[in-house]
Formats: sequence, structure tokens, C-alpha cells
Amino acid sequence: MTTYKMLAGAKCYLSPCRLEDAEHWAEWFNDLEVTIPLGDEAYTPTSLEGEQEAIRGILKNNSHIFSIVDLETDQTIGRCLLFNIDAVNRTAMLGIEFMGAAQALDFRDLTPGRGVQAARTVIRQYVEHLDEDRPLYPDHNRMQALVKSCEILEAVESVVGSLD
Repeated sequence: MTTYKMLAGAKCYLSPCRLEDAEHWAEWFNDLEVTIPLGDEAYTPTSLEGEQEAIRGILKNNSHIFSIVDLETDQTIGRCLLFNIDAVNRTAMLGIEFMGAAQALDFRDLTPGRGVQAARTVIRQYVEHLDEDRPLYPDHNRMQALVKSCEILEAVESVVGSLD
């Protein structure tokens, strides 16, 4: 199984998803411990064939859904989505993903790890919990500036160490 190191960190890297990843995805999406924290969209049972079809669609449409691959073992350990990728300036939309993660944590009775809690604390300094419908563009603008400032990264690294 060939993977491509598109964005590498100290412990893992992103690689375009592959048809072989369908087995992992089907296993994860049928595991309630994995899917419940993801929200309502994750409650739909899936099959290996269903995930293979989903990956075929991703590959056909050139969607920016990546496998997260362990750097040492080259094993797929997760997946993620990136939006509005700008290859020239090497940026992508992360702010909305961070907002969604903070919101999901607000609704769950979980004890996040130190790094996740540090990120959540910084995010909540800039964007309030969404409990009533409101225009989100001010939140998006604040998150865009926050991501560019690296304040979230700095807060996480202050409690878990360098992520380089």
C-alpha cells in the first residue's frame, strides 16, 4: 500500500485516502466509541462496500479528505478533511473545524487531554459557545485571525511540548 507524505509532522503525516482505507473507515464508523463524539452524522451504520464507494467518490471528485498515517509504521490511524486549500500560499481552512470541535466538546461529558483542553480554552476566548442561531461570519473572521496568529498551537505546545 503506497502512501504519499503530503504534510508530515513529528508523529504522523497526511496522505490522500486510498481504497484500502475503506476497511479502517468501516471499522471506525461502526464503533460507537469513535462515532458518538463526532455527532449525529456519524450514527449511520456503514459497510465495507459503502466506504469503498465513498472513497471512490472522494478520489473521483479530488476531495481534500486525507488519511492520517503513523510516521513510523505507515499504518492509517485516522482521517481528516481540509477545505479551501491554497497550494500557492500553503494554507487551508482550519478555523471552522476548530470551532466545530470546541462546540462538540461543549456538548459531551468528556475529559479532553491537556492539549485539546488548551486549544479549547483559547478558542473560547475568541468565539463563544453557539447556543442560539447567529450570523457566524464574525466568528469565522476571528478564527481565521486566531489560526494565523498560531495562538492555538502555542497554547497546545505549552502543555504537551513541541509538535515539530
